Amino acid sequence: MQLQHLQLGGLCERSALFLAHASNAAYRDDPKTYVGYDRFQFDDVLPFHCPSKVTHGFLASKKDAIVLAFRGTDDIMDWCINIDSKQIEDKGARIHKGFFHAVDSVWVTLAKTYGQ
Repeated sequence: MQLQHLQLGGLCERSALFLAHASNAAYRDDPKTYVGYDRFQFDDVLPFHCPSKVTHGFLASKKDAIVLAFRGTDDIMDWCINIDSKQIEDKGARIHKGFFHAVDSVWVTLAKTYGQ
């Protein structure tokens, strides 16, 4: 599981496995406690959650990549958000309204941390 296997414009099997492990690590309050965390070889990791604790995940980086991983639906509050499947437009793309608001709830913190 090394990031140099990620390819632009395509996804190889090793990359898919790497990203699946990153998704599993997002279910931990601290992704560093995930069993295979050391194989990620991240230089930096920032766990995050929105104030209502509905949006969880982490942003991790290393020299050649950044990984943004979110938990999926895992509780009743998440299901309530998912039921509203309306999409909204943002920057020319249509996005699930619940996902948009989930990302928006942590985006400012992530942007400040990584300066972008």
